[in-house]
Amino acid sequence: MSSLFFKKPAAAYVQLFTIMSINLKKNKMDSTKTTGFVTQVATTTKTNTNGKLFRNCTVAIDDQSFQAIIWEKSYQNGVTIGDQYTCELKPGLDKDGNPRIFITVLNGTDALVPTMEHFSALFANLAV
Repeated sequence: MSSLFFKKPAAAYVQLFTIMSINLKKNKMDSTKTTGFVTQVATTTKTNTNGKLFRNCTVAIDDQSFQAIIWEKSYQNGVTIGDQYTCELKPGLDKDGNPRIFITVLNGTDALVPTMEHFSALFANLAV
């Protein structure tokens, strides 16, 4: 599976929010985005409580594999195993009420989420 990691996304996204700073009981949740590599996609669809179709999948972010979903409409746009896609990370509660992060693979655009690495050359000559 490690051969699928062509370019490692920046780890800075983890610092954008912490689960402890979010009031989950009042449903005040912010999401953030990063990029990840899709390593597996289920062959069957499931339906959420709102009737929306999705597939379970696995994404690799910073060389770690995580459970995720991809909406069926996004899947139908085309997904290539091993390619990099934008992933939304949203804090929430699992079915037992425990805090967790939900990851959704987004395939509506080919644009990457910009990281500091993408623009580091612009700031290379700045003195602090």
